[in-house]
Amino acid sequence: CDFGLPPEGTQQARMASENQVRRILLVHDDPTVVSDVRNLLSSLRSPRHIIAHYQHLIDGLTYLMVNPVDLILVGPKPADVDQLTAVQKISAIHPEIPLISLIDRQNPDLAQKLHKKGSFECLYLNDMHNGLWTRTFKFCLRESVLKRELASATARMDWMTNTDSLTGLLNRKGVERATLDRLLEARESGSELHIMLVDLDEFTRINSTLGHGVGDLVLMAAGRRITELVSENDHVGRVGTDRFIVVIKDSDEENADHLAEKIRLAISRDVIQAGDLSLTTTASL
Repeated sequence: CDFGLPPEGTQQARMASENQVRRILLVHDDPTVVSDVRNLLSSLRSPRHIIAHYQHLIDGLTYLMVNPVDLILVGPKPADVDQLTAVQKISAIHPEIPLISLIDRQNPDLAQKLHKKGSFECLYLNDMHNGLWTRTFKFCLRESVLKRELASATARMDWMTNTDSLTGLLNRKGVERATLDRLLEARESGSELHIMLVDLDEFTRINSTLGHGVGDLVLMAAGRRITELVSENDHVGRVGTDRFIVVIKDSDEENADHLAEKIRLAISRDVIQAGDLSLTTTASL
């Protein structure tokens, strides 16, 4: 795509533009349309377009598993499914790749349906000219970059909102959300849900006598030991100065008691190094 280039008009910008390669996947059954698309894109001076063509959607999806592409074009007649289904499946599996639907002629109703299924834009096969296709490609690529940046910013904001900065575990708000989600799942499936409170013993004394820096080491060590013992379906969070919550999914009471004992022993056996000082702590559950 065209981002990050020096200002237009400079020799450096022209050289960078001429060396660009845009990788395109085209899914369509009609060889005449494929030939027309190839001819149009080959006539563009820059960037150079490399087209991978497949008649069947399943083959195109297989190609995407091992080959990166910049744009996906879906024609009106894939060989194995209708166009709406093809657009929906591709956009669901690869939402990060801009997808453009090719339709025979201007059809607002069809274009709206394709947009709802995940198509970024539509191009008309009865109106194929360089300027329109070039502008549409650039627009879709810019739109894709903006969507990725927005998703990344949203993910970072979500992490900051729901994560304890010291231990990297869920914070109180994150634990509340995870617990409500697990509670809903347990009610729907009829399964059991167990919640464990882990309280470090005499942590206030550690902070007051050895300092908050040593206290932080104790908290991080306890968080690691708990996380090492739970399954990937369980949630661990820090909900107070020295308190942790474990939300245990799909476990009966006996297994939950067994896990609690393993966590208690792991914390009590952990030796924490703070400079020349070695210390241990215990926990109540």
